[in-house]
Amino acid sequence: MKVDNVNRKNEYLKICLEKPVEYPHLKTGFDEYQFIPRALPELDLKEINTGTTFFKKPLRAPIFIPGMTGGTPEGKLINPDFASIGRKSLKKIIRNSKNPYK
Repeated sequence: MKVDNVNRKNEYLKICLEKPVEYPHLKTGFDEYQFIPRALPELDLKEINTGTTFFKKPLRAPIFIPGMTGGTPEGKLINPDFASIGRKSLKKIIRNSKNPYK
């Protein structure tokens, strides 16, 4: 990885650790628009199964936790913590009786 990319990623990690980066009311801008999906108009959505199994529990759709800190030694130290938090959070979601994936 180029030094510029490593520095940029390390700066991102530093900002997240040292500054308030949470925006609970931040909007993406897409909430002002409604898109009509037409990517696969010839398919019947009822025939598509996005289900999967996680911790022996069926889910109607897969869950993704995107990686954002890879590529630097510092990120390699943080990623196991993210993985642990993700596992704990997903287990709690699956056990929750109001789980939307049931």
